[in-house]
Formats: sequence, C-alpha cells, structure tokens
Amino acid sequence: MKVGDIVGVVRSIPTAWVSIGIETFAVVMLLAVHISASLWSASRESATYDEVEHIGSGYARLTLHDYRLTPIAAPLMPMLAGLGASSIDPQLPVESRSWEVGDGWGFGYRFLYGQADARRLLLHARLPFVALSAALALAVFFWAKQLWGKASAFGALFLYALNPELIAHSHYANLDLGISLVTTLALWSLYNFLRSPTLGRGALTACAFALAPVTKYSFPLVFLMGAAVALAGFFDRRIRDHHGGGLRLGRHLLLSAVAVVMASWLVVWGAFGFKAQEGASPNLNSAIPIEQLVPQASLRRLLGTIHDRRLLPDGFVHGIAETIHLPQTSQMTFFDGRTAPGGWWYFFPMVLLLKTPIPLVLLLASTGIIWSSEAQVQFDLFVVVLPAVVYLALAMSFGFSIGYRHLLPLLLLFCVWGGRQLAAMWARVSLRPIVLLLLLWYALGTCRVAPHFLSFFNEFAGGPELGYHYLVDSNCDWGQDLEELARLCRRLGLKHVKFSYFGSASPDDVGIPYEALPAVTCCWHPRVWASGLQQGDVLAVSVTNLMGVYFRLPGVSTFPIRISLDGIDRDVPFVEAMTYLQGHYRPFARAGYSILLFRLEPEWRIDQP
Repeated sequence: MKVGDIVGVVRSIPTAWVSIGIETFAVVMLLAVHISASLWSASRESATYDEVEHIGSGYARLTLHDYRLTPIAAPLMPMLAGLGASSIDPQLPVESRSWEVGDGWGFGYRFLYGQADARRLLLHARLPFVALSAALALAVFFWAKQLWGKASAFGALFLYALNPELIAHSHYANLDLGISLVTTLALWSLYNFLRSPTLGRGALTACAFALAPVTKYSFPLVFLMGAAVALAGFFDRRIRDHHGGGLRLGRHLLLSAVAVVMASWLVVWGAFGFKAQEGASPNLNSAIPIEQLVPQASLRRLLGTIHDRRLLPDGFVHGIAETIHLPQTSQMTFFDGRTAPGGWWYFFPMVLLLKTPIPLVLLLASTGIIWSSEAQVQFDLFVVVLPAVVYLALAMSFGFSIGYRHLLPLLLLFCVWGGRQLAAMWARVSLRPIVLLLLLWYALGTCRVAPHFLSFFNEFAGGPELGYHYLVDSNCDWGQDLEELARLCRRLGLKHVKFSYFGSASPDDVGIPYEALPAVTCCWHPRVWASGLQQGDVLAVSVTNLMGVYFRLPGVSTFPIRISLDGIDRDVPFVEAMTYLQGHYRPFARAGYSILLFRLEPEWRIDQP
C-alpha cells in the first residue's frame, strides 16, 4: 500500500470517530493515573483504623449471612470488602470468643492477622474499592459532560483523578467512598428525572436513592440533599411554566418519593438476607438497647416501634440507633491544639479550608466572577451547589466532627462544580494561562505528598509536614503508616524504638522492633511495654497521640509514665510527656507524615543549633 493510499484511508475516517477516540484515550489516561496512584498507595499502607473491623465483619456477612458484627456499619461496603477477600479463601475464626459475643474489632483483628499473609488479604479486600473509585470518576465525568459539555467533563475528571483525598480513599475498605458514589448517582438521576419525569428515570432515581440506607447510616443526609434539589426543580418549573407543568412535576415527584421509600425498604431487607435477627445464634445479646442509645424521646419511640414490630431488620435499626448515639460517644474532635467532645460548628469549614487543594478553592470562589446569564446554566449549577450547601450545613449541626472523609460526597460535587469553572475560564483566551497554572499547581500538590495521600494539607496549613498541628485522626493519621515505619527502622538500622501507636493494625505483623508506650488501639496487645523515657531513647509517636487527643477523655486514666532525662526524674501524665517532647526535641525522621521519630539526645534538642 502506498503512502497516498494510507493518507486517503485516514482522511476517510469520520471526524466524529476521531474525536471519540481522542476523548476515550484522554479519559483512560486520567483513570490510569488515578488507579495507579491508588494501587501504589494501597500496596505500601497498613490497615487503617476502621478497615480492621470492616473486612472481617463483611466477610462473615457475605459467607455466613450473619450480621452480629459491627452494627454501626451499614452492610454493603463491608460485604464488598469481604467479596474482595473471598478471592483468597480466608478462614473465619468463628470459634473465638469475639465471634460469640459479637465483638467486631476483636474478630476483625483475629481474621486479618490470623491468616498466613495479612498484607495480601488486605490488598485483595481493597481492590473492589479501587474499581468503585473508577466508576465514581466516570460518573463525575459523564454528569459534568451532560451539564456543561466536554471541556467541563475533562476538567471535573482531572480534579477527581488527581485529588489526594479521593486517591487516598479510593482503596480504603471503608464506607465513605461508597456513600459518595451513591450520592452522586442519586443526584444525577434526580436531575435527569426533573428534566423529563418518565417512568424509567423515576425507577432509576428510586434505585439510586435506595442504595443509600445500606451504604452508610448517615443516609438521611442524601435524602435531604435530594429533597432540596427536588423542591428547587419544582419551584423552578412553577415559575417558568404557566401551563400546569409545575403541578405535573409535583405529582411525579410525590410518586417518585413513594417509590424511593418502597425500594429502600426492599433493598434493606435484601441486604440483611431477609432476616430480622442480627445473628444466627439465638443466645446472642450484644446489642445495646435502643433506649440507652437514643436520647430523643420521639426517635426512641419510633425506632422502638419499628424494632418491636419487625418492620425492618434488627441490625439496621440498631445501626441507626448507634449512629444517632455517636455524638455522645468518646470520640474527640481536635483542631489547632484544642480538643472537645463533639467539636465546634466551624470545624468542617476549617477542614475544607486546610485540606482542599487551594486551586480547587480558587476555582469555586471564581463562580462569583465568572457567571452565566442563561437560566438553564444557572439552574444546572444550582443543582450542584444547593446539595453541597445543604450537606455542609447538616454536617456542621450533627455534633460529630472528626475528619475530612465525612465530607467526601461534598468533594465530588466540588469536582463537578470546579470542572464547570475550568471550562468557563478556558473559554476566555486571556484566562488560559491562569487555568494552566492552576492545573499545574493542583497536580504538583498531589505529587508532593505521594504516596501518602491521606496526609495532604494545603499551603494554608503549611503542607503535610505541619498539618498535624491543626488536624489529626483520619485527616492524616489513621494507623496507615506501620509498614512505612518498619521500612524506616530497617533503613536507619534502628534495633529498638519506644512506640506510641494510634490505630488498630498489628506492629508485630510488620516487624517493628518496639517497646510499647501508651497507645490508642482497640485490638493490638503489645508483647513488650516500655518502662519510661530515658536519655538516648528513640521514640516513634503517632501524631494523634503526640497531640494527646484521646488521652484527654473525661474519666480516662492519665497513663502516667516515668521521665528520666534532662535532669527530670518523675512520673508524669502521658499528655504532659508528649507536651514536653514537642517543646524540647525536634523529630529526626518521619514514617509517612503520621509517625514522627525523636532521639532523646542533646543534639536533637530544639535549643541546639
């Protein structure tokens, strides 16, 4: 074949096909970057705090159809983790005491670390969530494309694929990614239903919303976001259509709401295997009575009636009750050196300000400057912004403020919204250099923290190195850096460290040469305890413990520890020891960004040059 013939064949290819091919290639490349970063991080991190519990309970639910473990976790995501784990056929420790009494933490720890290869089991349990994240990325892309075209879609996908928080949670066997996907699908399907309320779109909307109750027990937030969008669509139609269109849409929305309730009821029963009882054992009585969990009298009566009449499975009702009880638990909120049960109303806005990449913040802020006068464009943007505002307002009022992960559904809306702003700015030739600068800044910020994506903090917080002064716990320290600490000990030739760990994974499993200091863990039972702190010691401390968050709980022991250094020789509370450590010594190394290492030697004192 001659060159001219080849050129002729190429020219004969329809332009639309070429465009589709380029578009598909670009989407695949962005997804490949996201998935590669996720798998890289997943292969290097130990189990996060909640994963230890979710993987074992999910596998038990999937294989034994027994729901006694972890009632506070909705069943769908743990079962997805169990599905991933099933590929290596692990053994369930059903002979253990933790199984008999329904102890999800103890059972999960024995399940994960009782296998021949805990690391392999953990990775397999995480793989379905990587696939889930890829599906979510596509949902963001196609919704943004439907709203505002290809340029917005690629902008949204770029923001999603390279977002450090989304990369981090794209492989954790946890609930937050799942509820984010369900929220996005539900709002997208509702948007299409508002545009054209057909039977098929109504059924799709009902199915999407029905997944929320079995994904995470904070699902009422999803329903309220949907209700706000539905009301906005109804009033918009009433104002713009004077021929009864608003009333017709109102009737369709009421029928859709009934369909959502019915579909949710069926999905909940299906997820619990159409079994009312939580466990297969009739003697199991581990659930705390609803009366002790729910302080509000009206809610207590409602849940009690549903439970007594078996209108919904026991496990689902107890999960709702325990979620309502969360603000009264021992969870502590930390922000900027202060701790408080339940936190502060401004906690989540500050989390957004410190952990959201600044280029994305600037893009969202540009909405007030780059605006469209077209009514349809305004409403489409309103459909994205309104649920974000509703979600944030409800999260601020709940009284349970811990981590950025609870705002993940909000972050998805930010990506769609930010994609629109990128496209609007790119349409103005004079603003294209600014767009390129923002994209480069966004990508470099993610690359800088790789592969420790969970610990990302933006420049307002001083980056990942200093972010722990403002936020800890699942914002940067979720127990994920044990393997990093083990590698660091081997690289530096450390034969002995005194270790204060925040997490539920096993330091023994990864071979850390430790003596244990006071720790915040629910499952790990240290082999050796440190007698105190002496001159010359090497300390490894999780930053959550360094800031003393869970050592300040009312009624909890002060965990006294002996300090014998710098002329001091006395017992002090552990929090006081950590305060002294921060005030007098600087870290010489770190494992990821969540575990700091200190040498208690004169040359590492802060007052030394």
